Amino acid sequence: MEMSVDTKDLFAAFSLFQGDLTMAAKSKSGHGYKYADLAQCIETAREPLLKNGLAVAQFMGQSDKGITLTTMLTHKSGQWMRDEFVMERAVLQGGAGKNPAQAMGATSTYARRYAYTAIIGMTQEDEDACNVKAQAKIASQPRKITPDDQSWIDAVNGDIKILETITDPQYRQFIQNNLTK
Repeated sequence: MEMSVDTKDLFAAFSLFQGDLTMAAKSKSGHGYKYADLAQCIETAREPLLKNGLAVAQFMGQSDKGITLTTMLTHKSGQWMRDEFVMERAVLQGGAGKNPAQAMGATSTYARRYAYTAIIGMTQEDEDACNVKAQAKIASQPRKITPDDQSWIDAVNGDIKILETITDPQYRQFIQNNLTK
């Protein structure tokens, strides 16, 4: 990872951004699991990035190591941080019925999604999680205490007060009389 010399404004904005960022919904299915695709991740982050003067840029390139993906988080001040991901040549050769161009497209989209979410700290959430959270919120609401509940509470509190008056010799006598036979 590389960064601009000064990052004070970048990280101040980034901390505010992370407070605004929500999880990307896992709305796509593939290979037996659900995931948030690249478009969903970008759309989820778009407004929080804009609000905090941040932007993400991704560039494909080539080096002696192979095809590269550079992901850069920038701030309106000009401060930035970036990282480079090198795609394995073996993955780009094709296979599983894909020609090399298809393999490169799939690999680069996959790499872009992971690099994008990594640089901004985004996580993914199942679509159903929103419903689960709403149900949990309802379930966690305190219920009203009924007269029967209050009677039980009063009885327990009365027993606690009695226990507070027991001295050590009384406790020892109780143990001898009731628990050691």
